[in-house]
Order: sequence, then C-alpha cells, then structure tokens
Amino acid sequence: MEKPASVSHVGDDLALWLEIGQQSGWCGKVTCGTHDGPEITESEYDSMADYDDPCIPIVRIFVPEDMK
Repeated sequence: MEKPASVSHVGDDLALWLEIGQQSGWCGKVTCGTHDGPEITESEYDSMADYDDPCIPIVRIFVPEDMK
C-alpha cells in the first residue's frame, strides 16, 4: 500500500505534530490508556481481568468550542 503524500511542512514527524498540537491546545500529552484511565474495549478489560497488562498508547484530540 502506497503511503499518501504529506500535506504539511511537518511531514511525517509525529513528535513535531504532537508538540505543535500540545502547544496549540489541540491535544493532550500522550498517555498510557491502560494505566491512565480512558475508555477501554471489553476484550481489553477481559485481558486485564486475566492479569494481562496491555499498554494502549493514546492521545486526546481537543475540539475547539466553536467547532462542537
């Protein structure tokens, strides 16, 4: 599968994308979804109930009030 062309000067630099987003208030810090509390799927819950400890990296995207 061919990778789509970047539409920004930031390109494929995810760390830079995140830094810009965080500094602009568009997203939160990257956290562990398992250990820091966001929603998890039923199968992930079941895995944790079986003492498995899946780490689920996440980033929250903030929507400006005028776009809600």
